[in-house]
Amino acid sequence: MDLFEGIDHIDMAVEDVEASAAFYEGMGFRVTRRTDHAGGAVELRFPGEGRQPVLELIPCVKPDGTRIATPGIRHIGLRCKDIRAAHSELSQRGYPFKNEPKYVAVTERWLANTTDPSGAIVQLVGVQQS
Repeated sequence: MDLFEGIDHIDMAVEDVEASAAFYEGMGFRVTRRTDHAGGAVELRFPGEGRQPVLELIPCVKPDGTRIATPGIRHIGLRCKDIRAAHSELSQRGYPFKNEPKYVAVTERWLANTTDPSGAIVQLVGVQQS
């Protein structure tokens, strides 16, 4: 069974969200959304034809001074054909999940996280729940 359609997004922590967004816009990325996620995030669509993934930039430090991440990639989101089916199949294969897929209203997506053997996060992403 093909569980995934491709990369949905790459989540990256940066020291200055606006400076980083401008950098990527200069390379041809296109801002698609700004959210309050993690203290102010910017989502940019990768350049290219067709359905390109999103680069989500989040601040390393929240506005209140709380450090939430070091600079760099935090996780990769994989777009699922059916997030419930993918979650179920991967769970049966022994992939560790902390939760069932949950809906995140601000991004209008269903999400579930697992980790690879070294602890890196891989996020399942669905635009609708079956």
